[in-house]
Amino acid sequence: MVNEITNTNIQLAVIGGAHGIKGEVRVKSFTDDPLAFGDYGNLHDKNGIKYQVIKARVSKNVVVTRFKSIDTREKAEAINGIELYIDRARLPQVEDEDEFYLSDLDGLDCVDEAGAVIGFVKGVHNFGAGDIIEVQQTKGGDAFYPFTKEVVPTVNIEAGTLTLIPPAEVSERDADVQDNSPQAELVEVDGAVSKNDEASTHRQAQSEMEGENNALNKPKVNTGPNTPREGKRKKGNS
Repeated sequence: MVNEITNTNIQLAVIGGAHGIKGEVRVKSFTDDPLAFGDYGNLHDKNGIKYQVIKARVSKNVVVTRFKSIDTREKAEAINGIELYIDRARLPQVEDEDEFYLSDLDGLDCVDEAGAVIGFVKGVHNFGAGDIIEVQQTKGGDAFYPFTKEVVPTVNIEAGTLTLIPPAEVSERDADVQDNSPQAELVEVDGAVSKNDEASTHRQAQSEMEGENNALNKPKVNTGPNTPREGKRKKGNS
């Protein structure tokens, strides 16, 4: 299946409950800079109704927003739950090879290293610990995988595919490399490499080094200051 990019609507925010009595609402923003969801001109809902941001301010995890013509609590309550979009053409172009719009990832075929289709991308989620792709498997059922370079080494939007290596297989590869390494029993201490007599100490040091590497290679999502979170994802390294 080749994924044709036909979705021109990119979701930037969703309206929440009313805030106060003057028509302000709590908005959940999907942009890197929470206030940037209003930087691309008028937003619209699924029915094409336009929403103009008059003013907005960050308050904890939401953006308290005033929209044009929404000036009472009753009007604010009436728009609770509305999803806000803009046309894709008004967003910045993707310049990084590891950066993708979510609408481009949805529906991609997931293939293994041999090229066999094992499912397709059903959705992309973030529950607070990094981006996760939801895959509907050809064998039945859904599975969730971290959107990292190890698990998803390649994405080919034009071909409509992404290569998927389940985390268990990645771990097995790492174990093989460690077992075959001539320095498997060496531990770096203060810049010097020395033989360690305690296998457990080696594993602890190795775990610490891996932890540092993982911290440095955390997935970068939404690299630009005004890049829509719903618009882009950058594949991580861990």
